[in-house]
Amino acid sequence: MRDKNRIYEFVMKLCMLWMRYPDTRFGQLVADIAAYGDYEDLFYVEDGEILGVIEAILEASAEESK
Repeated sequence: MRDKNRIYEFVMKLCMLWMRYPDTRFGQLVADIAAYGDYEDLFYVEDGEILGVIEAILEASAEESK
């Protein structure tokens, strides 16, 4: 059984990403995450892997803001 405590961190990082790009629709956001991670299908990708991609996008966008 997966640890349900992983959900909060994941959703909060997703929220941070979406707040950084508020004009993006949810489907676009998910598609952008998949493209950034070079995934064709997110179905079998572990949550931790996707979280890593979200964190990488957040870091890259923070660097662009400097």
